[in-house]
Amino acid sequence: MVLVPAQNYTELYTPEEALVKGTLFKQLDMPFHAGFRL
Repeated sequence: MVLVPAQNYTELYTPEEALVKGTLFKQLDMPFHAGFRL
C-alpha cells in the first residue's frame, strides 16, 4: 500500500505551450542539463 499526497498545480501552460514544453504544469518543467551533477 502506498500513500501519495495530493499535489496542487496552480500554474498551467496554454495547450500550445504544453505541447512544446512536454508538460502542462509549470511546476514540473525542469529542463535536462547534460553533465550536471548534484
